[in-house]
Amino acid sequence: MIEQWDGAAREAYHQAQRDWNGKLQEMNQILGQISQATSQIAQQYVESDARSAGRF
Repeated sequence: MIEQWDGAAREAYHQAQRDWNGKLQEMNQILGQISQATSQIAQQYVESDARSAGRF
């Protein structure tokens, strides 16, 4: 379908696709950061729980 477009319509599509791809990359980076933070929190929770259990 895009092959049949030309001029402003084609450029608008390509710009929208570039914007979409950029935002998708940003979202993937943010999700990676969330994943790392969640893993760190989980590890800290396990360590804290083990320390607390050792006090009894």
